This record gives sequence, structure tokens and C-alpha cells, in this order.
Amino acid sequence: MNFIRGWGDEASMKTFLKSTLGFGIAAIILNTLWGVITSRIGLKGGWICGFILTGTLWYVNHYLGIVENKKESAFIDMGFAVAICSFSRDFLKSGLEGIVTSAPTFICVIIGGTIAGVVAGIIKRHQKQGE
Repeated sequence: MNFIRGWGDEASMKTFLKSTLGFGIAAIILNTLWGVITSRIGLKGGWICGFILTGTLWYVNHYLGIVENKKESAFIDMGFAVAICSFSRDFLKSGLEGIVTSAPTFICVIIGGTIAGVVAGIIKRHQKQGE
């Protein structure tokens, strides 16, 4: 029996809701605290946030299992959720101007993610050849 038509069974719906909650909490915490900490501590605050906040939220979401982990998937989902939350926040606060001022950051993030993906693929290919 379908829980909601098109959504599959009840277990799928629970997984979806847990994942949405985990991603939402991560995005809100990171978007709220990162700016506060970096404005008080500066550049070191960014590193502290990167390790403590992101690391803790990754541990809760992925290691403790709030978010479903598929073995063949990369864990880019938290970054994507934070990006959507940041983009939405800027749009709600400043309208289109918020999107325009956020564009350079998002372009840099996309470029960085692309480079990281290419490098990871090259490393994985070389590891398979070495086996």
C-alpha cells in the first residue's frame, strides 16, 4: 500500500522526512553560527567552524544515520542543503540583490566542487589501476 501516491511506502517517507530534517538542521546551524563566529574571531573562526560545526553535523547526519547513506554515493548532500539554505536566506532578506551578491560565491563553490570531483575521479582511477 502506498503511503502517499507516488512516494512509495511508509519507510521511504520516514527516510525522506529524517533526511530533510537532518539537512535542514545542518543548514540552519551552519548559516546562523558561521557568520557570528567568524565576525568575532576572524579567519580562525572559519577554520574552527569548518572542523567543529561541519564535522559534528556530518557525524550526526551520516555516522549516526539520520540521513540515509548509500555506499556508492558521495556525501555532497549536506553542502547542497547549506547552499540552498544560503541562497534562499539571501533572497528572502534582500530579494534579487541578495542573489546577485551571492553569485560569485556560488560560482566559486561550483568551480571548487568540479575540480574536487575531477581530482577524486583521477585518484580513484589510479587506485584501481594499481590493484
